[in-house]
Formats: sequence, structure tokens, C-alpha cells
Amino acid sequence: MTVTPTSAYFYALAASVSFSTASLFFAQYSKNISSIWMNYFKTSICFVCLSIATVFFNSWTEMPTTVIGALLISGILGLGLGDLFLLSAYARMGAGRTLILFGFQPLILGISSWYLFAQPLSFYKFLAVIFFLICLYLFSLEKFKEHGHWEIKGLIAALLGVLFDNAGILLTRWSFNSVADLSVIQVNFIRAVGAMLFFITFNPFLKSGLIQHFQKLDRQQKLVILVASVAGTFVSLMLYLTAVRVAHLASLAAMGVFGPLYATMLECMIQRKKPSPYLLWALASFLIGFFILLYF
Repeated sequence: MTVTPTSAYFYALAASVSFSTASLFFAQYSKNISSIWMNYFKTSICFVCLSIATVFFNSWTEMPTTVIGALLISGILGLGLGDLFLLSAYARMGAGRTLILFGFQPLILGISSWYLFAQPLSFYKFLAVIFFLICLYLFSLEKFKEHGHWEIKGLIAALLGVLFDNAGILLTRWSFNSVADLSVIQVNFIRAVGAMLFFITFNPFLKSGLIQHFQKLDRQQKLVILVASVAGTFVSLMLYLTAVRVAHLASLAAMGVFGPLYATMLECMIQRKKPSPYLLWALASFLIGFFILLYF
């Protein structure tokens, strides 16, 4: 199936829903066990799923060693170091407030993709990004008024997670541009290998207790974290990299504001709590930006 730059935004939206839902569980287990264990575990599950998918679909294309190296580094930075800092921030600040920091992505990726891939930011794309950032501002304003402060260590960890994640995205897009026939499964598999190499190498120092902590969970907890890991890594990465392959990166990154918005709406439904005016206006701003992105 051919993915157009317009349809790619729907893939990104689905990826955001999948990742944000799983993030609620990642935050809980990061806090109860450790962010190191949670990240190593979900990366391992992702690696297993991608190994099966690679064999099953026989999806492999020859590529230069430079592209293989770029994808391995992308996995180390994005899925290894980036997610390690991200889940550390989850444990400190919660998933919703941490995902707000991804509002810096449009600026970082916009400048980088203009310089690296000659992707200009047209007037309508710029307007859409503005509405996404208004959504981010309204959402973050509500959270600031609710809690009254930001946790500095959590903020630093979240920002480092965003920076490493952006580096991984840029290397991945460069790889897609370098080899036209690369499949999303193959790219994700090599990135997962890079992340696994990172955790296996540093596990003696990180002391994650991968198997031991999992064995201590009861049957329901094991099932929950397994499903969350598949949804938050394998499924969301397959959807997101399908979008990264063809979409305008700054616009794609700006859509990431839907993550914290969706996570908060989900929390409202679970807790049967009425959405605040800030949340409703943030949702309206997101929908306007998304409409502009699709139809202009």
C-alpha cells in the first residue's frame, strides 16, 4: 500500500495513540520497579516482535555499511538512551507532563530537516504548527496551575530524551532517503538491534534485573506489561516510521502534541472526571491545526 505525505499524518496519529496509551503503564512500572528495567524490557519485546516479523515477511534489502551504522546509532540514541531518559522523566513527572516536552520537536526537526533534507516550512504548515503549539501551551498551562511547579531533574531527563529521540529520527529519515527500497520492518529491526546492543553492553553497570523483576510480577501484571510493550514499541514504531519515511518532519513532530492531550483525556475517562476548559480548548486547537495540515 502506498503511503502519501497526507495519509502519513494518520499513521503518526495512530502511533501517538498507541504510544501514549502504553506510556500510562510505562510510567507506572518505571515508578514501581525502575525506568531502566522498563526500557530494557520493552526494547527486548520489540526486538522479539521485529525478529519474527522480519523472518515472516522476508523483508530485507541490501544496504551500504554507512546506512547500517546510521540505523544502529539511531537505535542506540532513540530507543536506548532517549527512552531511558524519557522513562526516567515518566517516573518523576508522569507520562502526560513528560510528553509535553515533545513540543520542542517541531523547532528542532524543522531546522534540522530544512538544513539536511531541504524541507521548507510553507505558510500553511507553519500555521498548523502554530495551532499545535497553542494546544501545547494551553495543556502545559493547565498542568502548571494544577501542580504549581515543575520538577527540574524530570525536566532535564525529558529534554535529553527529546534530543536523543530527534537524533534517531533524523538518522532514520536519512537512511530512508539513502536507500529507496528500505522497508519499515527492516529499519525498525536494525534500530532494535542497536538498542539491544546498548542495553546488553551496559547491563552490568545498569543492573536492570530484567528476568528477576518480571518473574516477581503476578499473571495479570505480566500480561498488562507485555501488551503495553508490544503496543508502545512494535506497533507504534511500525506506524510512526511509516510516516517518517515520507512526511514533512516538522509538521509530523508538531502532531506529537496529541500524545499528552490524548493521555489526559484517557485519564479523565478512566477517572470519570469532567474535562477542564483548558483541555477542551487544547483539543479544539489541535483539530484546527490537523485540518489545516490535511487540506492545505
